[in-house]
Amino acid sequence: MNTKPKALYIRRDHSREPLKKRIVSTWRHFAYYTGQEGFFEEALASQFDVTEQTAEAFLKSGKNAQGYDAVVVNFKCDHKAIASDRYEAMRIIAEGVSVPTVLFIGLDRAAHMPVNEVLDQYDVVVKREPFIDRDRYSLSESNKHKIIASMLSCPLLRREKTPIVKPITWLTNQRQTAQENEAYKYDVFFSGAVTRENDVRPDVWRRVLEEPDINAYGGLQPSASRDRLPDPELEFGKLTPQEFIDTIHRSKINLALDGIGEFTYRHNELWHLGAFMISSPSFRDLEIPLPAKEDVHYVSYNNLDELIEKIHYYLEHDAERNKIAHAGKEMFDQYYNPKSHGRDIKQAVDQLRISGE
Repeated sequence: MNTKPKALYIRRDHSREPLKKRIVSTWRHFAYYTGQEGFFEEALASQFDVTEQTAEAFLKSGKNAQGYDAVVVNFKCDHKAIASDRYEAMRIIAEGVSVPTVLFIGLDRAAHMPVNEVLDQYDVVVKREPFIDRDRYSLSESNKHKIIASMLSCPLLRREKTPIVKPITWLTNQRQTAQENEAYKYDVFFSGAVTRENDVRPDVWRRVLEEPDINAYGGLQPSASRDRLPDPELEFGKLTPQEFIDTIHRSKINLALDGIGEFTYRHNELWHLGAFMISSPSFRDLEIPLPAKEDVHYVSYNNLDELIEKIHYYLEHDAERNKIAHAGKEMFDQYYNPKSHGRDIKQAVDQLRISGE
């Protein structure tokens, strides 16, 4: 009988979040493969027999990894139970562990990467949407070679961790592709929150609204922590999930714009729904586990004037627009595969185990 190798997963800790958020976050973690960790955690569970533990409990056990084939650490585990500095906590957790160690970095921005002193303690580093050019990181060559690209989960493909959880109804009510709906209502659609990190969303949407001949629909909501509000002329109420899906289908062009990080849930949602996507140019610099190519599976731009030019062009060229939208969906359906991602992680761990024997 072929049994899975065993992995001890030091999970993300939600104990320091406000009570309401903590309850929701904890329930989602145990019910679904979703959010920032969802794609990675589903990949891990597809190839490993996973046991979860908190960072504090792992240290109290004396970092006991007996009986496990790997220790996998979520960068967002409760570092304050170990050290005031998160980087130092990550170093302490992995130092001296007797089996292969994997660090999962689910941070939003590609530039966010731990320093050499941390990565030196890990054998494999799984980073969400890292830079294609690893030389953009101030890391040793050995640490650059440890990096495996991961990605966000797709919210519209939320998978249950346990059979007692019922599927969310709106997830089962999705039309196959945007192209199937010929009754387009809007030229361009975007809806999302403003962020403290950048002005990409307000700058883009303001520029789109300045074009009188573009039938634009959507706008911006306050940031998640409500520490930044959109300008009144850009404000737009949040749609229900089903309204959001329906509006994507009814829009010829959908925008995927930088949020906190460069790659967002919107990229995955639009590919899954077969919608035509114009993405922020920052996406060009990222690696994801999908073979996405510009002008084949999505479109991008260099500046706001070029964005407007491309919007006009693709509004007038239905066949080209639909070809790219269809190719994006085909690519996503074929390659959005947590199991395949899990095999890549397992292969990296297996090579370490073999070389260490």
